[in-house]
Amino acid sequence: MVIQTNDNKFSATTWIVDPSAGKGTHTTIQAAINTAQSKDVIVIHPGKYSENITLKAGVSIIGLADNLSFNNEDSSVNLAGSITANYTGQATVERIHISTDTANCFVINGANNTFLKVIRCEAQSSASSLLIANSTGNSIIQIEDSSLRPQNTTAVPFAISGNSQVFVTRSRITPPSVIPIASTISSGSIDISYSECNIPFTTSGTGSITATHSLFSFGSTQFVINGTTASVFFMSQISNTGNTPLLTVGTGATATLRVVNLLGNANPLVSGAGTCTYDLVTSGTGIGTISATTSTGFVQRSGGISFDGGTTYLRNYQEGTWMPVVTFGGTSTGITYGTQSGSYTRIGNIFFYAIDIQLSSKGTATGNMTVSTPTGFNYLNAPEGASVTSWSNFSLDSNVISLGGTFLPIDIGIGLYHLYNGGSPQQLDNTNFNNNSRFRIVSHIFLSS
Repeated sequence: MVIQTNDNKFSATTWIVDPSAGKGTHTTIQAAINTAQSKDVIVIHPGKYSENITLKAGVSIIGLADNLSFNNEDSSVNLAGSITANYTGQATVERIHISTDTANCFVINGANNTFLKVIRCEAQSSASSLLIANSTGNSIIQIEDSSLRPQNTTAVPFAISGNSQVFVTRSRITPPSVIPIASTISSGSIDISYSECNIPFTTSGTGSITATHSLFSFGSTQFVINGTTASVFFMSQISNTGNTPLLTVGTGATATLRVVNLLGNANPLVSGAGTCTYDLVTSGTGIGTISATTSTGFVQRSGGISFDGGTTYLRNYQEGTWMPVVTFGGTSTGITYGTQSGSYTRIGNIFFYAIDIQLSSKGTATGNMTVSTPTGFNYLNAPEGASVTSWSNFSLDSNVISLGGTFLPIDIGIGLYHLYNGGSPQQLDNTNFNNNSRFRIVSHIFLSS
């Protein structure tokens, strides 16, 4: 059965593989590949195919599967063997279950510029690696919407070297029960995005890792960065259940963490003699620090923000505005304003504030003057001085040399006082104000919590 799309010389052919003779053009996948030409498509019927296959440039292999399950050979395409790619050009493998007990699932080798796309596949190896990429050409392996399940405790799941670049997108790399040893990237790179990954990685030489929008979880150290090419982690979460650092940065190596959540029991969470640059890193409620030899940036957790990798924390930072209200004797009858503004910045337990008041009418209230402060803060250190930086249009005794403010006990506000030459300060009242009085306060106070 050969399906020809049209009669011109550029036409593509669809070949059918079925394990039962007479139901397709071939009974083995490799036989179909050997027959196919560039741009041809090989459609594989459900069943188990025990063979190792070598791909061909320009040929797409698509499993005609009803579901994705290793346990149902009647409704899925199961390849019991390995896939090798060493051509120049592009090939695609889609909707295939690859499992092997004696070989690597994927092998990309040779000196050619090989581009392999793996789409909606499942791969597991109980004896060797999931992927060996050691091409000396500029090879690219793109894995999308797939599930990769290493099942070997002695073989690395990924071994990347040469000029190979591996891209993993919207996929899961999750061993079902065993704990594999670390995947290695000695040159080339791996880029993991929008994926879940439960295996560790180690870089060396010029190898590097880029991780974006992904979840990484393991029982011990997740990443060991020894490569001279910087590894980058962005919008991801790295966690482990052990007491080892999540990430170790070796001498001469660089790791960049931006908007990354670190969850672990170790202290430090990031260690090593290399360089770690980090911004907007959170570390949950843990106590772990970032202690690479050279580290810059800040860490945020529920207890605050750290600018030194987690040694000390700024636990409060807040900015805001409020509308300060002038009262005489506790009331503000008839008081109107030309200018009425207040702003504050809280850094830790230091509360910086600024008040600018210009009256347009002082109203009819009588008694001692106060101006309100923002609510919701514990001013338990009051009374405390407040600096009046400027004032004008007041009715004051000629012996007054300056105005000052006092932060009164909680919820009262700030009272203005006039200071006499050689006398004690006295609080201003309504008689000292005019309809156009103006004052500005720029000062700070310590909060209790």
